[in-house]
Amino acid sequence: MIPPYVYEKARELDIPLKTIYLSRSTDTCNEKIEALRKIDPNQPWNLYQAVKSVYALVDWDPFIFVFPELTTRFNGKRKRVSGGTLRARRSLSHIGRIDKNLVSKLFDKKGLAYKDSTPYVGIDSIPCSMEYGTCTPFISPFEMKRLSDIFPVPVKGIFIHDDSRLDNLVADISVGGKGEEAHKISMHLPYHGIYNILRAEFGDKVHKVRMWEKYHLVGKE
Repeated sequence: MIPPYVYEKARELDIPLKTIYLSRSTDTCNEKIEALRKIDPNQPWNLYQAVKSVYALVDWDPFIFVFPELTTRFNGKRKRVSGGTLRARRSLSHIGRIDKNLVSKLFDKKGLAYKDSTPYVGIDSIPCSMEYGTCTPFISPFEMKRLSDIFPVPVKGIFIHDDSRLDNLVADISVGGKGEEAHKISMHLPYHGIYNILRAEFGDKVHKVRMWEKYHLVGKE
């Protein structure tokens, strides 16, 4: 669940926090947004307000990648050139994916050394206090120093996607934990608060960077 430092830093930085209890358990960003629309149908809940935290190993070192659910659409005119529109769609297929090209770009930008930028994303890269569907960006200080029993090594860095259009929007994040009840709980705060709280707690291990460039924030679906 959410560590105490989150509430302490939020008070210091004047960042509003709200715990939300959903009517059913959820595993994905789409399921979360659907559940929120039923709870509060008057709010324009969009997919990009659901923020995911991906725990990955790069060169066997743990990293956290935090970013909104991003849906890409090709908005150009459909051309009669064979495969033209499909090629445009394929060029956007990397949006929202943690792959070796993204890792290389981020590490090079921040001057982090690596031998192989291929990320491993799987159950072994998740802290013991979380599971698929409950991963939160607010890792505990203990797990920041020692990710898990399987990988008892410190987290080397946290990367948070930078998009100023999102900063003041309400972001929905998971709170960690295991079991069905943990999948029913979310926390709401301004998107910029995720970075501000983590940066205040973990310092220069936390980076706010533009992960992807060309995409559209898709509205209600």
